[in-house]
This record gives sequence, C-alpha cells and structure tokens, in this order.
Amino acid sequence: LKEGHRLMGLIQINPEGGYFKTGCVGKIVSFQEGPYFYITLKGICRFDISDIIDDGSLKKAKVTYDGYK
Repeated sequence: LKEGHRLMGLIQINPEGGYFKTGCVGKIVSFQEGPYFYITLKGICRFDISDIIDDGSLKKAKVTYDGYK
C-alpha cells in the first residue's frame, strides 16, 4: 500500500478444496492500519484464475478477464 498500488484481487477458498475459479479485482478506496488492516474495496471487474503461481499467505495468480466487461 505504501508503494501506491490501489488494486487488489480477491479469491475465495472452496470448502471442498482449493479455490473458486472466479474472483474480483477491486480498487482500494480506503484503508486503516492498526493491529489489523481494514480495507474497503470498490469492485471493478471479475476474472478467472488460470494458475496460482505463489501459494504463500498472499496468493499470486495468472488471471484472464476474457468474458467479463
């Protein structure tokens, strides 16, 4: 957040294992630091995950926006 990045992609864990295929990218409109981060996002566009390339606590993934306006 300190570097000026204002977009964040969100994906959900699938209770049956892995992650749901579709996520959403949102623009960070506000955040508050403290013992926890409180982040408010404004949804921009859905995406489909083609590959998760880093499965650490913060995921990195290859995504496609094909099929979504």
